[in-house]
Amino acid sequence: MGASLYGYSSLYGSVPGAQAEYLRVRRAQDNAVVVPDEGPDDRYLYLSDVLPTAWQAVQYADVPQGGSVAVLGLGPIGEMACRVARHLGAEHVFGVDPVPERRARATARGVEVFDSSQGTDELVQRATSFLPKGAASKLMENVGMDRLGASLSGVYGGMVDPLPMLTLFDKQIRLRMGQANVRHRVPEILPLLDEDDVLEVEDFATHHVSLEGASEAYRRFQAKEDGTFKVVFRA
Repeated sequence: MGASLYGYSSLYGSVPGAQAEYLRVRRAQDNAVVVPDEGPDDRYLYLSDVLPTAWQAVQYADVPQGGSVAVLGLGPIGEMACRVARHLGAEHVFGVDPVPERRARATARGVEVFDSSQGTDELVQRATSFLPKGAASKLMENVGMDRLGASLSGVYGGMVDPLPMLTLFDKQIRLRMGQANVRHRVPEILPLLDEDDVLEVEDFATHHVSLEGASEAYRRFQAKEDGTFKVVFRA
């Protein structure tokens, strides 16, 4: 099975060297996941990072059935979070990203997208159209002052930009974050990867390259060139 272009995640967590032709798996009887023989490898590859991370993010957001959720950033994790949110019953999914190709991918799957390079005014104005009558005007008068929830997913860089804790406290913003519990989430997700492929993960990758091309693939991904969205390495 190919490795994915996302850190060095694997089915059993972050392991240095996982993007290699061969890898020794410690405690494989407890940490590795057996997947069906049927179906292409690509369908199950994302159990290693993208799927459980996005799944946990949506569950952390605690979106009610028929509710709304905004996803900030439509990279691989963000776009998959949009798919999971819709699958789990969110009626309105908003996606925010400055990259046109990423917005187009999300739009094709029913996400209402916003160009983050245009600022937040458009997002607030369009999002309020989905609120009950009377609630929108209240939001516009006191935007940011009501209780909000946010889920920080993916890989957080650490203490480079400390959070404005006093502002978060005053605005009653609830945060949930943490390393994705990959092994814990897999049993929930695995049944969705059968022949129906309800999350459409089989064509999630935009590029398949050899391990020799990894450095160039990382460069294109970082520069967002050549439509590089998700790369799968083939040994």
